[in-house]
Amino acid sequence: MREYMEIWDELEIESTTDTRTIKKAYARLMTKYHPEEYPEKFQEIHRAYEMAMQYAKGQKTDEQPEVHTQDSGEQPDTKTQDLNEDIWTKEPQWLQSEQISRMADRYAVEDENKKNRSLLYDRFMQDIAWDRLNFIEKNHKIQSQELWEQYFQDKLVLEAIHYSEFLTKFVNRIEGLKFKKKTIQMMETCFKIHAPEEYARNNRLQHFLKVEGPTRIRNRHIQYAGYVIGMIFFVTLSGNGIFGSIRNSQKTTQTETLHTPANMETYLEEEYGIECSVEETDIDSMNQKSKIASDPAMDYYIVTVENDKVKDFKFHINWRKASEDQTEMVEDFDSELVKNYAGVFDIDMADYFSSRNKIRINKTTMQKYAPQFLDFINALHESSYVQSGHTIELMVAPLPDITESSFEIRIKKDLSIDEADIMSKVEACVNEANSYAEMQESTGE
Repeated sequence: MREYMEIWDELEIESTTDTRTIKKAYARLMTKYHPEEYPEKFQEIHRAYEMAMQYAKGQKTDEQPEVHTQDSGEQPDTKTQDLNEDIWTKEPQWLQSEQISRMADRYAVEDENKKNRSLLYDRFMQDIAWDRLNFIEKNHKIQSQELWEQYFQDKLVLEAIHYSEFLTKFVNRIEGLKFKKKTIQMMETCFKIHAPEEYARNNRLQHFLKVEGPTRIRNRHIQYAGYVIGMIFFVTLSGNGIFGSIRNSQKTTQTETLHTPANMETYLEEEYGIECSVEETDIDSMNQKSKIASDPAMDYYIVTVENDKVKDFKFHINWRKASEDQTEMVEDFDSELVKNYAGVFDIDMADYFSSRNKIRINKTTMQKYAPQFLDFINALHESSYVQSGHTIELMVAPLPDITESSFEIRIKKDLSIDEADIMSKVEACVNEANSYAEMQESTGE
């Protein structure tokens, strides 16, 4: 008598009452052991399958089940055998194998579709969380405690912070922003509650929320306190306030002077190591898809840069009229630089939702794609933007963007380009892009 526990070893699965799991295991093994090539192994697997199905349906398993094979000379009891069992006993073994192969292919497609849906949801969730962060920054709401509280109460955001790729981008972004003390504390509490493991592993995030962020706030408070004391002293001396009004007038004049194209050109040339010309405009040109009429509280500029690789290279700046801090300029220099250099080296940029600085790889070959991609990365590394101390972040992925082979590249002045590592990751993307293209071609989509 066949030992009961051996059937699970034969099917290469754990003991279960799930008939779908049993059938999947059986289908997988049938594609591996064709009855014409492995007749004995086929019979053993078939007997184990029947015993497992009896067990799953609540039949006794401590006795040898009646197994009918083609050469036994006995006929199956059709009264007790259900429709699902008939297919395995009535058909010839070669036909059984063909049917099993089709079933295995169907299970494989179902599993792949399930995986793709999960990856697509992960990407969509992170894109939504990133887009909402962009909304806060681009609408100059960095100091809005209410908006930040809404952001960290959002279910999609709370899911996104568990992904290392999103968390790295998030830390890079917030390190350059100014926050209120309550916002810093609220962020730290959120990460400790909702993503304690990710927070514990991310030293940069801990340093910013515990040390760097609070230090910046204290420095601003000290600076502001000194400014207030100076103002009180000056107003006291002015007596009737005449000198105060003169100072306000002088401050307005200084702000207007600071915002002149000539003064901005000087700042940009020092900040980015470029030669440029600045022109004022009344349109927010950073929104390319729908031109937005100017906000009376904002100044808008177009900057033309002298660049040896790109002809007529321009980027845009938005700056609040009342601001005297040049670091508060909102500009798209890095994204325009990446987009223009991509055109020079024939690199495709993604053009779909939340795709800033995202490179897409279509059907191609490594021999064709690798040289131009490395030239593209090295050109960005040698650009004045990077050499002046700024960082460019790129996301590289094959299409469709539902894959784990995507990766991020950080281009910094003091960070050397690891060409071997980059090419290894690019090759994985190229292979997946080609596989996807071949699948689309085979299905006629």
